[in-house]
Amino acid sequence: MQNGRSSRYAGIWRTVFIAALSAFTLLGCVEPGEFHPVPYNESQDDPDDNLVRVFSRGKIAPENYDVISEVTGHSCQTRQYGASASEREALLLLRREAYAVGADGIVDLQCRVRGYGLSLSSNCWTEAECRGLAIKVNPTTAGTADSGGKSGSGFIVNSDGYLLTNAHVVEGCTTFNGQVGHDRSPLTVIKVDPVNDLAVLKMAEGTTAVATFRDGERVRAGEGVVAVGFPLQHVLAEQINVTSGVVSALAGLHNDARRLQITVPVQPGNSGGPLIDSSGNVVGVIVSSLNALRMLQVTGSLSENVNFAIKAEVARTFLEGLDIEYRLAGPGRVMGAADIGDAAKAYTVFITCK
Repeated sequence: MQNGRSSRYAGIWRTVFIAALSAFTLLGCVEPGEFHPVPYNESQDDPDDNLVRVFSRGKIAPENYDVISEVTGHSCQTRQYGASASEREALLLLRREAYAVGADGIVDLQCRVRGYGLSLSSNCWTEAECRGLAIKVNPTTAGTADSGGKSGSGFIVNSDGYLLTNAHVVEGCTTFNGQVGHDRSPLTVIKVDPVNDLAVLKMAEGTTAVATFRDGERVRAGEGVVAVGFPLQHVLAEQINVTSGVVSALAGLHNDARRLQITVPVQPGNSGGPLIDSSGNVVGVIVSSLNALRMLQVTGSLSENVNFAIKAEVARTFLEGLDIEYRLAGPGRVMGAADIGDAAKAYTVFITCK
């Protein structure tokens, strides 16, 4: 009797195991395909949702646009017998995201499609994903009216004169200059990461004043922060600007884990500047603001003080990949925005390029 019962239980467990293995094979064996460039024709545009223009590769020269950030769109079939995911829907969502960040174009469009079979990671029976670079075509710059140049901010990360800024600050330029206080220096581009919208430049000479990145405790929502930079130069005061606010969320648009959402006011020219905590340590790199008027058109409500910064962890990983040293510091005494701004003046760089 005992042996018969054991044999019966063994048979049941064997059946369960085989069924589970089969289900796992069905559900998990189909992985997303590789991204591939997508030829784009304007006839694909939905006339009711023509938010931004998608440029085929080679149809627009790099000097004719600024990169804002990478954007993605994801189409998912959530039910086994529901409507299949499509590249068209993924592209539509991609263009809406680009529209929300103030873009009027997309380049380097790539898509991938995963075939039938429930994915455990995404809970989709079929899925399509598109990605590209959101761009601003023929941007109005903050440089002088006859210079043909543009400007942004950056900050020095070590005594050898390496500095961080946004990729879109230097995109399309061939000559670069930096200014700290009254000291000016030519800049050399070392590396550009358009996906994370970061760039490393180097000054002609080293310096003693450098930024420190925050070490230890991660940033929390509600934490006070300060942005330092050079917004709208030759329109606003021609000096460093210091503004304060809080971290409102620990992710950017569509839960982008690389970004922080902040209430600190951000204007063109702030891009690439440091986001600083109450101890004077860098916790992010200012990158973009939500286009309030476009969001009003899309959602019917006016969004205020919805701005974004690249997390310091992403910037540090970028520097580490280039073997560029940087400084870390733990929490110190709490400083006011004025004191933080005064300290940051020594390492925050006004960047101009043509």
